[in-house]
Amino acid sequence: MIPVPFFDLTRQYATMEKEVLDAALPLFKSQQFILGPAVSEFESQFASTFGLSRAVGVSSGTDALVLSLIASGLLPGQGVLVPSFTFFASASAISLAGGVPVFLDVEPSSFLLTPEILDRFLREETRPGPGDRPLTRHGNHPLAGVMAVHLYGQMVDMEGLYRVARSHGLWIVEDACQSVGARHADRPPGLFSNAAAYSFFPTKNLGGAGDGGMVTTENPAFAEHLLRLRVHGSRKRYEHEEMGYNARLDALQARVLSVKLPRLGEWTERRRELARRYNEAFRDLPGSYPRPCSSLNASMSTINTPSGSTGKVAGTRYGTSFPNGGSALKSIIRFPCIVRKPLPPSCRGRLLFRFPSDSPVR
Repeated sequence: MIPVPFFDLTRQYATMEKEVLDAALPLFKSQQFILGPAVSEFESQFASTFGLSRAVGVSSGTDALVLSLIASGLLPGQGVLVPSFTFFASASAISLAGGVPVFLDVEPSSFLLTPEILDRFLREETRPGPGDRPLTRHGNHPLAGVMAVHLYGQMVDMEGLYRVARSHGLWIVEDACQSVGARHADRPPGLFSNAAAYSFFPTKNLGGAGDGGMVTTENPAFAEHLLRLRVHGSRKRYEHEEMGYNARLDALQARVLSVKLPRLGEWTERRRELARRYNEAFRDLPGSYPRPCSSLNASMSTINTPSGSTGKVAGTRYGTSFPNGGSALKSIIRFPCIVRKPLPPSCRGRLLFRFPSDSPVR
């Protein structure tokens, strides 16, 4: 067997080295590394590429989530509903913004939050609270919003989720950190929510030369608020309207990403083709859920199968999500959160195998 690294960014860089260096060199000559034209031009490029109104560059995907939650008006102690199957930062961003993560189950074939799951939770696990905001039956926390997580390049049904959330007075922030370029019903993230948050961590489908992030929104006032929050609550030098953060996207990252963005469509098609090959290779694996590939912006290729059905992947290098057992995750933080049962219950007894999405296992 020929070992295949899970990520090999050197091959990608080799195809565009001159363009990246040509884009970055002027910054070293001008020494303008903080904001400036490099960032504003990339923000416009990103928004226009996906047909969105506004994009605000920030320092990471986590900061994109935190700032979006704060700009949404999240108050200390308010709950935000979040899928239980997601990366740590989805929940920690809620805590960092002052809120309380309230974990929901996910749909077992996609690991996504669905409108039906959200509706069932709000009907069965909440009660009416003051100001038409629901209260959790466990913990008595007032709910403020929902974090929709687009996982492995798959998008949540945002229009359906929006209808359910709006009927209960809840706003939505989208965690699109794994799903740049993804679409559902031919719509990108950010149209049925306050904002969508993206990550440019190097191993993402659109990765920078370090950390970086983006927030997209259709609300101009929301975008202006984000522009203040990312620079210590200021839009004019030495005038600070509120407490903010040092959360700007570096100009160097913006230049690198501006070179990569036009290639995203080509890379996405390559990932879809590899996902099709994985689906075909493991089509007979008992109880597995193949991924639909036509609308998938695969951040990695995954095979979801019962935990006992590992024979066909024996001898293949792969990663597993939650290797310490997803049905009883160990607590690693001491922040308030609402957990009613082992996480996530619908996925108990299953394994999720992860394979390279930019080079196939041989």
